[in-house]
Amino acid sequence: MDMSYFLLGGAEESGRHIVLCLQGNRLQAAKWHQWKVHLFKQDDFYSMWAPNNIPLIYNLEWDPREGHQVDFTHAWVLQPIAVAAGRFLLAWPAARTLSLAGPAGLCLRLDLLRRLVGAGVDLTWRRPCSAP
Repeated sequence: MDMSYFLLGGAEESGRHIVLCLQGNRLQAAKWHQWKVHLFKQDDFYSMWAPNNIPLIYNLEWDPREGHQVDFTHAWVLQPIAVAAGRFLLAWPAARTLSLAGPAGLCLRLDLLRRLVGAGVDLTWRRPCSAP
């Protein structure tokens, strides 16, 4: 995505809604709007990265230091992040080498996403009515 127009002051918003954090060939975390999801953790600088049992979700507007994860009522955030990450990875040729295995039930299957897109399935995310 060419961000030069935004970086040079020609636009108020960047047009980028998601940022994927990759470590080597592994998706570590993703930021979407004010939400950030961590799929892996590292206890300290010298410890190994380990997958979280469940993704840790933070609202960066409420908690910019990521000190307190939000509760289960905000789990709806996982769906639009997975869709946005899937779209990016489908469009990126090098994505075939990425390891997307994360917490149980959150493995992003590129082959399934490709079949859905090929079948004309609309992957546009719509906010659930019950979400705040």
